[in-house]
Amino acid sequence: MKTTECEFNTQYTYMKSNLFILIYIFSLLFKCILILKVV
Repeated sequence: MKTTECEFNTQYTYMKSNLFILIYIFSLLFKCILILKVV
């Protein structure tokens, strides 16, 4: 039980970091698109 819980926690943390990276990339893309539209 303990090992499974630990494994799940690791996967969850990994997923969270991946999600954060995706959101960061998406926001950068969005900013670029806005700048291009303004110019």
